[in-house]
Amino acid sequence: VVDTNMLHAEDVAGKFNTKAYPEHEDLLGKVDAVSIVVPTPAHYAVAKDFLENDVDILIEKPMTTTLAEADELIHFSESRGLIIQVGHLERFNPAVVALQDIVKSQCS
Repeated sequence: VVDTNMLHAEDVAGKFNTKAYPEHEDLLGKVDAVSIVVPTPAHYAVAKDFLENDVDILIEKPMTTTLAEADELIHFSESRGLIIQVGHLERFNPAVVALQDIVKSQCS
């Protein structure tokens, strides 16, 4: 678990019996795949660091802040045979949460 707030990283890591680190670079050479959950402006740089170190990535949407950055990551990953998966998690989207109650009430 990586978080610049080490107290938070250690708390989460403790719950899952794993290690906490303050910087994403601390994972290089230690993992085969990562889930990148950082502010969108950092997506490109963090993803590139992992891809350059042959690590497959799951990255939250939006993938990057520009199409050029996204294209670069895609081409780089394809040239190295690496996986980029873009997460489209909508479970916590307020509109989806509201719709769940509507659908449940209509189906009952």
